[in-house]
Amino acid sequence: WPLAVHLAIGLRAIRLADDALGLRDHQARLLESANALILGIDRVWRITVCNRAMLELTGYSRDEVLGRDVRDFITSDQRQYLTSAFAAALVGQHHAAVTVSLPTRDKGVVRTMWSIAPVGRAGASGPAGDDGPFGSMTRGGPIEAVVAIGQDQSKVDALQQQVVRAERLATLGELAA
Repeated sequence: WPLAVHLAIGLRAIRLADDALGLRDHQARLLESANALILGIDRVWRITVCNRAMLELTGYSRDEVLGRDVRDFITSDQRQYLTSAFAAALVGQHHAAVTVSLPTRDKGVVRTMWSIAPVGRAGASGPAGDDGPFGSMTRGGPIEAVVAIGQDQSKVDALQQQVVRAERLATLGELAA
């Protein structure tokens, strides 16, 4: 009996580990294939996740981005504002519609819009009275990271300019008639 029980427990543990790996891989594929800019930042400002859309927009490789301080990619004129937004997320605050001029590898700049949110461990909590170095905890536990989900606004800007041009042409056509 004891051998059969240990064998069953071992097989169950292997199956659970396989399921967890499968779920992790599935989530990674979802993030990678998303048609949105996705960036993950840990508690010490290092970029831990960036997806294909983010890399394609900026022209950087994954190796050039992962592990770097996110502030390295923020232009100096935006650094104070964005540092405040990320710091606020690290204490549990959400920010929607944060506009960022994102530098690209070819020295260009792309206007992007971001939603920034804290990420905590589900069901976790720190020791009584321990809110960590950032002084706050989420409902699910201490803040572990920040996730930023963004959108390239350059296409929206181009469409808005097309609409303005079309309206001007329509006005000129009415005046000519």
